[in-house]
Amino acid sequence: MSRTGGEAATREVLERVRAHYQTYATEELERLARDRYARIEFEVTWRFLSEVLPAAPPGARVLDAGSGPGRYAVALAQAGHRVTLLDLSAHCLELAEEWARLAGVESQIEDIVEGDVRDLSRWPDASFDAVLLLGPLYHLLSAPERRRCVMEAHRVLKPGGPVVASAIARFTPARLALKYWPDQVDAPELRQALATGAAPAVPGAAWTDAAYLRPHDLRRLFQRNGFQTHALAAAEGFAAFMEDAINRLSDEQWPPWLRLIVETCTEPALLGAAAHILYVGRRR
Repeated sequence: MSRTGGEAATREVLERVRAHYQTYATEELERLARDRYARIEFEVTWRFLSEVLPAAPPGARVLDAGSGPGRYAVALAQAGHRVTLLDLSAHCLELAEEWARLAGVESQIEDIVEGDVRDLSRWPDASFDAVLLLGPLYHLLSAPERRRCVMEAHRVLKPGGPVVASAIARFTPARLALKYWPDQVDAPELRQALATGAAPAVPGAAWTDAAYLRPHDLRRLFQRNGFQTHALAAAEGFAAFMEDAINRLSDEQWPPWLRLIVETCTEPALLGAAAHILYVGRRR
């Protein structure tokens, strides 16, 4: 495929992704807070954000690229950081702006931009103390497009600054299919996801085009494009796909289990079986 053809195909994918998040923006906002299981991903990610970002004041200047409706952006603003949001979905950004206002942190939001993570040209080199990519790698289907994203993040990040990124793990669609749609074991899109790490949107489905990476794919993507790895983590720890067990925990049982999940999330044996993989690195 020519470069022009490849770019056109990527634009088509991203238009479908934009349409998906325009439709499901509210659900995305609620996703990380709707129950105890969903909170694990936030708590694990927040562990690393707290490790790599300076304590306020004065806080860090953070680019939340692929911010969605602002779950992390608002939390970072509440922690004293100055946050710029970038997302494909205007509706997600509207929700983020309203949430920041209700949380009383709108003064900590420096800018809200509708745009593509592969093109951060509106910002000069070394503009930010930290960059978040907690979503864009879910929907960039080809290795060259993922490289463009990571190289742009590298460019706008100050030397030594951290990047925190996430990816959907390779076997996540298979495990979800086994759990919810067991008759889909031979579905072409599932087989394609397992074989190639990417699958297009299925018409009528409540999901969109997505990429599914392995731990070494994620590490190599960043290390080959100017980053030094600080950590890889299983975003749901050993509790991946155990929603029912987690949500049945009592108020007394939940805190110690959450602590154990967060404490052990970097165990290498967990990474390939994760639902989402978290990458934490620094610009060399």
